[in-house]
Amino acid sequence: MKKNLRYIIAVILIILFTFSIVPKTFQNDTFYVIELGRQIEKTGVDWKDHYSIHKNLEYRYPHWAFDVINAKVYELFGFDGIYGLTVIFASIFILLVFWKLIKKDVNFNLAFISTLIISYMMKDAFYERGQIVSYSLFFIEYMILENFVERPTLLKSLGLFIVSMLMANFHSTAWIMMLVLLLPFIGEQVIYFYSLKGINERVLRKCNRDLNNAKSKGLSEDKIAKLEKEIAEREKYRVYYENDKTEHKIIIEKNPNIKYIWIAFIALVLGAFVTPLKLTPFLYFIKVSIGDTLNYISEHLPIIPANNFPFLTYTIVIVSLIGFTNIKLKLSDAFLILGLYLMALTARRNAFLLIALTSCIVVQAVDSFIKSHQKEVKEASKKVFAFFGICSIGFSAYMFIDNWNVKHIDESLYPVEATEYIKENLDYKNIRLYNRYDYGSYLLMEGVPVFLDSRCDLYTPEFNKGVTVFDDFMKLFYGMITISELMDEYELEYALVPVEQVEQVYMKEDSRYTEIYKDKNFALYKYDAR
Repeated sequence: MKKNLRYIIAVILIILFTFSIVPKTFQNDTFYVIELGRQIEKTGVDWKDHYSIHKNLEYRYPHWAFDVINAKVYELFGFDGIYGLTVIFASIFILLVFWKLIKKDVNFNLAFISTLIISYMMKDAFYERGQIVSYSLFFIEYMILENFVERPTLLKSLGLFIVSMLMANFHSTAWIMMLVLLLPFIGEQVIYFYSLKGINERVLRKCNRDLNNAKSKGLSEDKIAKLEKEIAEREKYRVYYENDKTEHKIIIEKNPNIKYIWIAFIALVLGAFVTPLKLTPFLYFIKVSIGDTLNYISEHLPIIPANNFPFLTYTIVIVSLIGFTNIKLKLSDAFLILGLYLMALTARRNAFLLIALTSCIVVQAVDSFIKSHQKEVKEASKKVFAFFGICSIGFSAYMFIDNWNVKHIDESLYPVEATEYIKENLDYKNIRLYNRYDYGSYLLMEGVPVFLDSRCDLYTPEFNKGVTVFDDFMKLFYGMITISELMDEYELEYALVPVEQVEQVYMKEDSRYTEIYKDKNFALYKYDAR
């Protein structure tokens, strides 16, 4: 009873802590997610864009199920409901982390502390967008794969099928990563195959087969003796490898079940077909990769470790564990860490994926180190749970108070008042308006047709042939074209721009622009092309 109470208290504290750090102010994707969900309720997944001023664009609704859920919650509970849903998704992921650490027999106090730390490191990923679901789905997939390669069963294959199906409907743009997570297990067995132990094992098997054939066919005594001598030598090596006491940081283990990994592959692929999105889970990432958006969107740009404290801290922890302790890692785990680390260096958003999928491996390594020094840490660990429990309560209370009056929409980033003016004073349903990428999603949710929004791939030639809206916007942003050239090319009549930004500086000097509205954050101009 006492043990169960401890787990209940830990779960409550973890949920409260996660609740307190989930950002209350929404990120721009959340706005279009809500509106797309409402659109899907009306027309289904019709592959059409209904929100931009550009006609006949094809849109793939890559996270349609996620959109619909958010739309339903918004209809019932408004923005507070969306915030609550974000907390639920974030809490599910963090509790999965805690549950796995406990299942791996990690010390309870360490599991509790580590879960709080991981939650805090992931806080900037806890926005209501498709990624918040994919973290949990990737985590579940890897847990199933770890069990599958130990003991393949049809039930585990079914689990992989279901997880793949959910990913294909909730966040199909990231589905391809589900196949990538097979690689650490395959890579470990490839290395084992070409290791001295693996080579010796295969040669020994071949020699035994040849010896049996030689005896059955009555070959010469010299041939048989030669094979027996080779077998004896190979047996010596086999015994040596089995009894090798050399300390290795990386453990390479043979897994005879790896031959069944193709079943996991098939289960994942079949799951991706259970979606109205056709081949989108397979093709979306490829199309994005050959486009230009990855070169401009901040979350897709390379990470600079020195400027990212959570990533830098995580790097120091990993290097310290591997370089200065006696902990050991399975080669598959090392491959997972290395692969995701390289992915994180190429794109900032992948830093959260690195933490999400490898944190449990790191905590298990720390637990192994602590247990090897049990006498030194036993006394210090007695009051750890109570201490961190009290600290988490205090921190959670502070964050709740600090966030109490924070609004869900930051009016310095999104044109709330300007949008109201447009809807009340202009023919907003037919307006041809210039807007920036950053706040297009808010306009979209308010029913104002947009020049572009954060569905950036929609505005590229990879997804809509001949469409270069995103590239043209970036040319303006980097000064390669003027705002007037863009307005003329797209026959725009109005421009909604942030105050004192590059567009407004040009507009003030050009008599063709008339300021018809301004607040402290945004200004609206009417353009006379003449």
